[in-house]
Amino acid sequence: MAISDEQIGANVARARGTLSQKELAQRMRSLGWKWSQATVWSIEKGERPLRLAESEDLAAVLGLGVRGFTSPEPLAQAEAWMGEMHKADVALRKAVADYHDAQLNFAMAGDQVGDGISGHVAMALNSYLSTSPAEVAKEESKRIFAEESAEATAFDRYETDKERAAEVVRREESIANEGPYLTLLNEQWARVEDGLKGNG
Repeated sequence: MAISDEQIGANVARARGTLSQKELAQRMRSLGWKWSQATVWSIEKGERPLRLAESEDLAAVLGLGVRGFTSPEPLAQAEAWMGEMHKADVALRKAVADYHDAQLNFAMAGDQVGDGISGHVAMALNSYLSTSPAEVAKEESKRIFAEESAEATAFDRYETDKERAAEVVRREESIANEGPYLTLLNEQWARVEDGLKGNG
């Protein structure tokens, strides 16, 4: 879905923060653009489109990536992802509880069978009962990181994939201009990665 000039303008206004429209226009003029306070006002109201060539310099002036202008309203986006995180958190907690319950029931069933337990069931008992939910999560995280690493390697081999390249650039711009929450997430990922490598 294409983003409207009004949304781009609202994102520009949000990114401008306490910087006045007049000061923003002056900074853009210093980069060679024929901007006035009225230009900034028109863009922020969605009455004048922000041109791609302008957006790169404007992003540099405001200290963000160009993608910041074309994102959906940040608060609405954050609230939507908050809902998704809540669902994922509830599902993960339920999965941990289900895993514990299954381990308990499997152990009790194994104890009831006793010495008559077959080889493959005994192997499964030893495997499942010696693995905690935290270890399963660690293994799954390791698999995800390995897949992402493999994707990055594959991407290096197929540089002609322009759409994927553009997405990587947008993601890198976003990460390069990370705020406190993306920083927090990257720190958490680094701790998980260190743990997976045996450093933590």
